[in-house]
Amino acid sequence: MKTDSSLLSAVLDDEAVGLRAATREKVIRLARRRRRGRALRRGIATGVVLVCAGMLLRGWRPVTATAETGVVVVNSQPLTPGMFTRTEESAFTPVRSGFAGIALVESRPLDIAVVETRLAMPPIEYLNDRQLLAAFPGRRAALIEPGTERARLIFY
Repeated sequence: MKTDSSLLSAVLDDEAVGLRAATREKVIRLARRRRRGRALRRGIATGVVLVCAGMLLRGWRPVTATAETGVVVVNSQPLTPGMFTRTEESAFTPVRSGFAGIALVESRPLDIAVVETRLAMPPIEYLNDRQLLAAFPGRRAALIEPGTERARLIFY
């Protein structure tokens, strides 16, 4: 078997050795980058699993933004002097300690006035459909947006 000297010289040439070294370095860099990527993905997955396990163990519930509904606006008027009340010391029921830390309450008759508040206007009377139409004889009526919450009855 005869070897070709030009092929042998091409393989052993300095340029070919440099090309092989550059190719090897590039392959090594690519392998390192892939290894770092796998390690990063494993670390992220481990972190996510740990955070989820921590949330499950602590009973975590997500925080949601809610509007404050506990605020109530009240319009009030000042009290007249006849509306003021005063509590006297004699109106309190005395409590004294008894045997073995049991509290004893003494009863006595008290003068108590029950005050009732009534509305100044009569109660609202609800009309059915016939009564409402009978209240406006000779006028035509139209129902706007029937079957919805915004339904209105107008007379024209």
